[in-house]
Amino acid sequence: MKPGTPAHFITKSQGFTLLEVVISLGIMAIALTAVFQLQASNLTIQDEARFLTAASQLAQSKLAEMETNDQIIEGRDQGDFGEEFPDFTFKTEINAILDLPGLYKVLLTITRTGEETGSRLLLQTYLYRPEK
Repeated sequence: MKPGTPAHFITKSQGFTLLEVVISLGIMAIALTAVFQLQASNLTIQDEARFLTAASQLAQSKLAEMETNDQIIEGRDQGDFGEEFPDFTFKTEINAILDLPGLYKVLLTITRTGEETGSRLLLQTYLYRPEK
């Protein structure tokens, strides 16, 4: 202290202690971990939404194809959707409802192949063709 300097003007050096820095780094690490987990979860949800959108549209086109056929043939069928959707396959199972002539139960499965978990969309509906 210089001679003649009042005591209330003397201050400590300004800065952070090591403990304050370590605590703030710990808080930042916890916050960043939570942000990264949310981002990974968001990517998974986005991928599932993309699959459901594509699979719903493909199922709708397959059902429209069945509806435009003159007759409904009982049995099982499977295939893919060509070069436009190489990762998607379908399986159909068509059964007549015995109590109601002309009514058929249709089970349609859309599967995305090449995935570790393999996503699937199952759709069950009924088609009616009056007997001639």
